Amino acid sequence: MEGKPLSRKQLSASRDNSSPRDTEAQDDFDKDAMEGWQKASAGMELMKKLDRRFLRKQFLIWVPVCLTLLIIPLYYILSGPDQQTARVSAQTPAKRIEKIDHIISPEILVMQELPKELQIQPKNIIAAYEAKSVESKIQERETYDEAPVSLPLKKPDIPEVKSVSGISKKAAHEIYLSGFKLVDYRAYRTRPSMPSQELSLSGTPADQEKNGIPAENNSAWKPIDVPYHDYIEQTMEQFNHRNYKQALNRTKSILSFYPDDVNALFYGGLCYYNLNEMDLAISAFQRVLTNPFNNFDEEATWYLANAFDLNKNKAKARETYQLIVNQKGYYAKQAAKMLKKEFLNE
Repeated sequence: MEGKPLSRKQLSASRDNSSPRDTEAQDDFDKDAMEGWQKASAGMELMKKLDRRFLRKQFLIWVPVCLTLLIIPLYYILSGPDQQTARVSAQTPAKRIEKIDHIISPEILVMQELPKELQIQPKNIIAAYEAKSVESKIQERETYDEAPVSLPLKKPDIPEVKSVSGISKKAAHEIYLSGFKLVDYRAYRTRPSMPSQELSLSGTPADQEKNGIPAENNSAWKPIDVPYHDYIEQTMEQFNHRNYKQALNRTKSILSFYPDDVNALFYGGLCYYNLNEMDLAISAFQRVLTNPFNNFDEEATWYLANAFDLNKNKAKARETYQLIVNQKGYYAKQAAKMLKKEFLNE
């Protein structure tokens, strides 16, 4: 059994009563203890330095983490519901599952595509837009280079012009989505939007399924209002991936809400063309040419001539190709080749 600790007097008496050999051993022990203490003291200083350095690093790591954890909740609290709604609505259209892309009208489902070599390929449309843009810039630069130096080099405003149909037309503001030219209707309509239906996914939570509760599929289509810009962007994505039936379904939906929408008329006409519905394609391109905006007139006239040609209406095709040649636009050389190839040898 352990006794009580010895007092100083007892230790001293014990040392006095010890033998010389014990005293020598005690001195050696004390000497070793002192040397060990000196070494340990040096080591302790080193350890203190390492501790201070470690604490500094920990401080530098945890301060930003704590600040971030404080800032994120404050940001969501201060941003308010309007900003949070804006963030949700800013999601890319491709992430939205819309009913119109999955439930296509029966009259569109039965349409059959043209052979691929006869189709108007999306990549060729984009290439034509790019080539026309470069050509327009070159012509504009040459026009300014030829102007007298003394005159101010000011670009004139584009006036309204009368089309072949006799109505006044003007160029609208344009945007490009997925490489395709579009009239930016945000400049002409107040907060344009499209009624649609979005898939709402719900069901039995996973923890309830583990407890033996059967799964319930409560997925349903819920009505939503999609900004027109997002709606037409998704339409052009479908067209770009050659999903012509889905794209046509969307253009028809736009026209049911905005009957004069030139974007839907033009790209809907291209869908009809690639789905071998030439009568409907011709009607759509003709409506483009009577639209107040002339942004698609040159392209619509060219594709209209091709549609007449494929539809075996040679007289109308010849007349339209000749009109394109006379206008001396981007498609003039191609129209001249078509006239020479198809009609001059009759």
